Formats: sequence, C-alpha cells, structure tokens
Amino acid sequence: HCNTLQHTATHCNTPKHSATTHIYRLAALPEDIGLMQNLKRLYVNNNDLVRLPLSVAGWTSLEELWVHENRLEYLPEDTHRMCSLRLLRASMNRITVVPVHLEQLTALRELELGHNRIQRLTLPDGGLLRLSNLQKLSVETNQLLEIPMDDLPKKSGRTQMFVRSGSHTGSQPSEGIAGLKSLTHLRMDCNKLLIVPPDMGNMINLETLNLSFNRIQWLPVEMGELKSLTKLSLHENPVMKMRPELKALEHDARALISYFRAEKEQDLRNSGLTVIRYP
Repeated sequence: HCNTLQHTATHCNTPKHSATTHIYRLAALPEDIGLMQNLKRLYVNNNDLVRLPLSVAGWTSLEELWVHENRLEYLPEDTHRMCSLRLLRASMNRITVVPVHLEQLTALRELELGHNRIQRLTLPDGGLLRLSNLQKLSVETNQLLEIPMDDLPKKSGRTQMFVRSGSHTGSQPSEGIAGLKSLTHLRMDCNKLLIVPPDMGNMINLETLNLSFNRIQWLPVEMGELKSLTKLSLHENPVMKMRPELKALEHDARALISYFRAEKEQDLRNSGLTVIRYP
C-alpha cells in the first residue's frame, strides 16, 4: 500500500501509513511501475532518467510527479491519463515538445518546464494552452520564439472599448496564452521572445509575470488591463532601452500598469471613442 516513491530522504515528510523508497542515480524505472495504481507522489528528480515507462498511464491517482534534473527528452504520450495530477515538475531536462491532450489534466495546478529545449507551446496540439485550471506555469530558459496569440477570426475595423474584466460571455476557448484563464504566476524569462501579444491583457488573474532576458521590442497597451499584477519583470529587453519612460518604471509593476492604461485611454480618445472607467 505504498503511496509515495522517493529517490532521496532529504527533508521528506510522508503521510501516515506510507512507505518511502530511496533510490540514487537512477538510470531507469521498472516497466511495471505503472501498476502501482495507488501511488500519490513520485520523486525521482536528480537522476539519470532518459525516459519514463509507458505504463505511467496506470498512475490515475498520482498527484505529484517530480522528474526535474534528469535527461528526459520527452514526457510520455499518456501523460494526459494521470487525471489526478496537480503538480508536474519536469524542469532541467532535454524536453523539446510537450505531450498531446494536456488539457485533459483538469486537476493540474502547477507545471514546471523551465530549462528545457521547447520552442513552441502550441506544439503538438496546443493542449497546454487549454489548461484552464492551471495556476502556475514556468517555461523559463527554453528556446521559445513567441508568446502564443489567439488566432480566432477578429472583426474588422477599430472597435476597441473598455469593458469590465470578465464580462465576456459565450466566447470560444482561446488558443493563445489567454486560454490559461486561472493563471496567477507565469515565468517566460530567458527565451527568444520578440513581442508581447495583446491577448496578454485578458489574463486578469495574473499576479506575477517574468519576461526578463528576452528580445522584446514591443509591449501592447492591453498590459494596462492586468489589474491583479503585483510583480512584473521586463529588464534586459530592447524595449526598455527604446522607451526610457518604461525604464524608469521597471521596478514598479503598478506604475507600469497605470502607464499602459493611460496610454490605451489616449489611443481611444485619438480614435474618437469614449473612455468608460470601471472600478
């Protein structure tokens, strides 16, 4: 009745009536490990794992999977069957693409994929961007070229207006970054990002956003809609040198949000539209 499998005893607190297995410099997991259907937590970080066994589809009760600091080049295709998974730590590996159907992990709250080799979050099927209950996403130090944008057809013409955040009803699920509707913490620093899409302004629950050490040359005025944001990191991007007024505010997230909001309001006035303020 073991429900915790761990590779090291360091600072370990296991539940009552559980067992802990200590494994060091593990090169492979047994193929039948997926038969441990009552497994709740698996800690095999800091090893030499190249892959996880195909039998992981049997881990339907697994809530935490710690596989960071290994040599994994991919996560199993059946990762989406771990329907109870709440935390997945897979940073510091060699992963190039995320598994398919990740949107089926409706219990997932934290996903750490930093320090890998991922180029696009939309590949292979964009399922990661449909994790509507995800709260924390870390994809820092990868090879990301873009922040995914909503590619749904847009109405023509310039019809911008201020509406109360969260008032959109009947809208289709976004395929862009804003599809992560519950996200509160996002790390995308140390990548190759060039722009921040306007969709980012729809992430109204976002509290911390790290976009530092990229190649960002343009920021949208929609950043002014991030009313919950308390920490924003933009340093070491070309846009901060190109726009000195932003450089002066880079350590004050609320001041930056106010700046973008005022800029958007001015754009609306220049377009002959009425600005409606909401609390």
